[in-house]
Amino acid sequence: MLRRDLVMRRLALAAALAFASGAALAGTVTVITSFPKELTAAYKAAFEKANPDIKVEILNKNTVAGIAFVRETAAGQRPDVFWASAPDAFEVLKRDNLLLAAPDVDNKAIPAKIGSYPINDPKGFYKGQATTKLGDWFMFDLGIATQSLCLAACNLGLGTVIVGSIDHDKAKDVLGVGEGYELVALIPVGYPAKESAAPKRREISEFTHSDKF
Repeated sequence: MLRRDLVMRRLALAAALAFASGAALAGTVTVITSFPKELTAAYKAAFEKANPDIKVEILNKNTVAGIAFVRETAAGQRPDVFWASAPDAFEVLKRDNLLLAAPDVDNKAIPAKIGSYPINDPKGFYKGQATTKLGDWFMFDLGIATQSLCLAACNLGLGTVIVGSIDHDKAKDVLGVGEGYELVALIPVGYPAKESAAPKRREISEFTHSDKF
């Protein structure tokens, strides 16, 4: 029967941590994840090829459902690995004593922090991993959220402006931003004093491409 710590060392490829409850079946590691099959299938295939004596079982659930599943499953029957993109999910599992610390599982290619936000739990309860070669991909998601907020404000007759050229640390202090959060931009919101004409834009054909660049 495989030792649990050995399984976890070898599962570092998936950059997730084992649950504090019972061991997995011999030769099987169960992963609960919100990531799509297109992504997890590649990890599963690569891991099983490198470790032919271990099979990976994927349970696909959204993050909220995954947390509920772990809580409701009896100790000894819970999945071995929780793999998701939401850091707060791991904080919830850690708070509820549902994670097992594995400080020796590490990925040297991943930076310790993005800005001042730690990627890994200081005590090794969870680890971060970049799923693309662009380590700051979260900024893409942040841009989408920022645009959505500004569009929603416009629909309500409000004006916005995205401000990123600021003293981030001082702004965090003034606003009382708590530890573990990073301030990226400010978006002042208010009623416009006047209607302003949009600046001249480039023609779409100047920066779009069809089929190839």
